[in-house]
Amino acid sequence: MAAATFLALLAAPMPAWGQDFSCTNKAAEIQCDGTSCLVETDNFTPMRLTRVGASLSLCAYSACWEGRIDFDHERSGVRFLQSLMQREGPANEAETSTLSIMVSRRSETAQIHWNGVVSVLECGSTPAG
Repeated sequence: MAAATFLALLAAPMPAWGQDFSCTNKAAEIQCDGTSCLVETDNFTPMRLTRVGASLSLCAYSACWEGRIDFDHERSGVRFLQSLMQREGPANEAETSTLSIMVSRRSETAQIHWNGVVSVLECGSTPAG
């Protein structure tokens, strides 16, 4: 029985080594509306983007959105990810929005496009805990 369980665990799909990350925009928040971009460096609440396996979490302002990665492709050292993110709202009304991400391991940055926010985040490995 234990051998069968062990073999099943070995056969289960595992995330690639080093794909998990945590990113934040401690230095600035950038919002673009198609005609111009506003850069805020003093009065903003940093976002936190986290990937663990096939799941993404984006915490911004006073809420967190969660989603499974729908698209994952890497080319020339840049990983492209996309997810339909969901947040539970009042009276269990779900709020959904698409999150698009480009992650560069070389520069340890992520660029996101989400809910009118286009921003650069600084990344590192996922914190323990």
